[in-house]
Amino acid sequence: MVAAIDLPLATTLKLEHLELVGWPQNARPLGTFSDPSQLVGRVLLSRMVKAEPVLVSKLAARDAGSGLAPSSLVLLVDNV
Repeated sequence: MVAAIDLPLATTLKLEHLELVGWPQNARPLGTFSDPSQLVGRVLLSRMVKAEPVLVSKLAARDAGSGLAPSSLVLLVDNV
């Protein structure tokens, strides 16, 4: 699976953002996807350019939503 178009940081992936390409089994990059349903709704951690492989390392955690941090993460600030 590759980016069908240039995509900015924090894009929530939709089907139209993705393009399935055939990779020879011995040339398929590690961390790629072959099923678009695994990617729809995931958020990009960095921008991507058209035809760039969508790698697991480019995606926020599934539960991060659009904030890029897991929704269970709480930041406490102490002004001591």
